[in-house]
Amino acid sequence: MGDSSTVRDPRTLRWRDRFILRFVRFSVFYLYETVEVYVPDMEWSDDERVLAVSNHFGGFADPFLLMSAFPVVPRIIARDKIWKVPVARQIMNWIGAIPVHKPKEQRGPTSNKEMFQSCYTALADGDVLLIFPEGITREDPSIAPVKTGAARIALGAREEGTSGIKIVPIGIHYEDKAALRSKVFINAGLPIDLDAEIDTLAPDGDATPENREAVTNLTAEIETYLRDVAPDFEDWHEARTLTIAAEATLRVEAEDPSADVSISQRDRLAADLAGAEPDAKAAVMDASQALRTDLEGVGLSDAEVYAKMRTGSLLWFLIRTILVLIVAVPLALIGLSVNLIPMLLVWAINLVPVDPAVKATAKPAGAILFFGISWGVALWQAFEQDLVYGLLALVLLPVSLGALIYSTERLVQMWRALRRWTRNRRIDTVEDEITCKREAVRASVRGAVPRDDE
Repeated sequence: MGDSSTVRDPRTLRWRDRFILRFVRFSVFYLYETVEVYVPDMEWSDDERVLAVSNHFGGFADPFLLMSAFPVVPRIIARDKIWKVPVARQIMNWIGAIPVHKPKEQRGPTSNKEMFQSCYTALADGDVLLIFPEGITREDPSIAPVKTGAARIALGAREEGTSGIKIVPIGIHYEDKAALRSKVFINAGLPIDLDAEIDTLAPDGDATPENREAVTNLTAEIETYLRDVAPDFEDWHEARTLTIAAEATLRVEAEDPSADVSISQRDRLAADLAGAEPDAKAAVMDASQALRTDLEGVGLSDAEVYAKMRTGSLLWFLIRTILVLIVAVPLALIGLSVNLIPMLLVWAINLVPVDPAVKATAKPAGAILFFGISWGVALWQAFEQDLVYGLLALVLLPVSLGALIYSTERLVQMWRALRRWTRNRRIDTVEDEITCKREAVRASVRGAVPRDDE
C-alpha cells in the first residue's frame, strides 16, 4: 500500500514476511475476482511511520485483503478473543499481530498498557500498524463512531519520541462481502500528518494520550478522513440506489459502454453522491429508483439492456467460449476431482443462517482451511509415490483450480448471454424508455457531482 520507501524494501523482507505476503496474495487471487487498489499520489520520506486505519465490514476478510495490498506485513491490532482459539493464536503470533482487550469481556480489571507499548515500539521500529478503529464489524453500509484507540496510539508514540507519523485512512468496498469471487475496491486516502497538526489538537496544553481534548480532536479527524474513503451511506436502500446511478452514469460516459464499469470508479462516484447536497441527492435517488424499477421489470441489469445480445454476437461469443473451454475443461476436471469436497464445504456455509459479515469471515477462512487440507493430502500422496509425481502435483493443483474457476465462470457467462438473447424482444419494448431514464439519471448525477471539465 503506497510507496515502498515508507517501510522496508520488500526485497529485503525476512523470509517469513515474504512467505506470508506470497501466501496471502496467492489466496486472494483465487478467492476474489478482482481487487482494485487506489492510492493517491504522495511524497514519502524514509523516516515516516504509517498507522493505517480502516473500516471493518468484512470480518476476517478485511485484514486479509489489506495485507495483500501492503508491501510489507502490517502489525494488525486485533481483539484478544482471537488468541483464545489455539490455531488462530499461533497464526496471530506468527504474523506479529497485537492483542487488544475489551474490559467488558473480562471478569476482572484489565489493562492495555502492554498493547499500547507494543504499538509505540512497532511505529518506532518502522513497522506498519493496521487498526480498525470502529472496534466492531459493521453490517450497515456506514461508519460506526470511531473509538479513541488509534488517536491514543499515535499521540503516545509521538510522546515517546517517534516523529513522522502518518495516519492513513483506508476504505474497503465490497461488491458482495458474503460471496467469494466477487469484486473488491481498496481506497486509500490522503494521510493525517501528525507532526503538522499536533499544535491544533490541544491549543491549551500538550497533545498527549492523557489529554482528553487532544484525543477527542484527533479521533474526530480520523473519523472524518475514514468516512471520506469508506462506504458511508444512510442505509442499504441509499447504497444500492446511488451505486446503480453511479454505474449507469459511468457506462453512458465510457468509450465502450458495453464494457464492465470499474468498481473503483463506481464506488468513488457513489460516495461523492452520498455526500452531495440533500436536494441534489434526492433528485439522483428519484431518477435512479425509476430506472431500477424498469430494469427489475424486465429482469435485467442496465449493462445487459445497454449491450443487447444479437444473434450474431451470441454465436461468436459461444464459439470463442467453447474453443477456450475445450482446452480448459480437462484441467478443470482434474481440479474438480481434488477440490470437490472443499468446494461443497465452502458452499455449505451459504446455508448457515448468519449475518453477511460472519460469512465474510467464515467463507475465505473456510476455503483456505478446506482447500489447504485437500491439497496437503494430495501432495503427500503424490510425493509418497515419487518425487516427479510430487512436483507435477505441485504445479497441477493451482493450475487445475484456476482452470476450474475459469471454466465455471465462463459457463455462467454463457448462460447469461443466452438469457439476454432470449429477452431481446422484451428489451425492445422498453429500450427507449430505459434510455430516457438512464439519461435522466446521468443528468441528475452530474447536477449533484459535476465533472472537472464541466
